[in-house]
Amino acid sequence: MVSVTETCESGDYVDLDPKSYWSKIFWSQDNSGKTTKNVLQSIGRDGVFLVRPGGTTKYTLEVWSGKDSKVNKYKIHNSPDEIQFWIQEDGAKFPNVEELCHHHYNEKLHSMKGGLTLTGPYGLYI
Repeated sequence: MVSVTETCESGDYVDLDPKSYWSKIFWSQDNSGKTTKNVLQSIGRDGVFLVRPGGTTKYTLEVWSGKDSKVNKYKIHNSPDEIQFWIQEDGAKFPNVEELCHHHYNEKLHSMKGGLTLTGPYGLYI
């Protein structure tokens, strides 16, 4: 499991429990009827993201872009045995969704207007 360090309001770094942190990326159906877009928009922080069940793929990554005032969606593809996950066929592949997301904290996800990096899972803000 990928370890995570977060900066708190005082400016100090805090190590977060990786299992608890990464569990907050997955969309919970228990969000009082709100849509993923409503939740990400209400948080309003560039790069805040979630992973939800996909339509044509197992998962979809949704990321809020404040610059564009919209949710960008990325299909997460996986190998049949689910030992590799990726967004772009010719891009990097990862052993799990958490590591794929962690990678995009530093590497931009491509979009129509440039690129986005992930900043934190939606579950930290609700």
